[in-house]
Amino acid sequence: MNVISIFYDFSQAPELIKYSFIEKGLSEYKVDPKAAADFLRTVFEHKPNVRLKAKAYCATVGTEYDGRSTELASGIINSLVSDGKVDISRWKRISGVNLEAYELASSSGS
Repeated sequence: MNVISIFYDFSQAPELIKYSFIEKGLSEYKVDPKAAADFLRTVFEHKPNVRLKAKAYCATVGTEYDGRSTELASGIINSLVSDGKVDISRWKRISGVNLEAYELASSSGS
């Protein structure tokens, strides 16, 4: 997930762009070939760390479970299978999501 992304708009119709990847800064948007080439050249010379930008798409990024979401999911499933319940005392509800969604609260309590 620490990959630089570029969206080159061949149609040059920015009003058609509705991708949240661009809105959230996860992907660069270019319509000019020179601007796209310049951007790629810069990235090849000095690649920035963009991993934290993926947080909106993967809640474990930047947490103690970063890169270990399988372990987290497995633990939840095993708890459900063995106990029939899951301890959610360390979980917080994710706001702004139109479904019942939770993420593990950070160790620092925030």
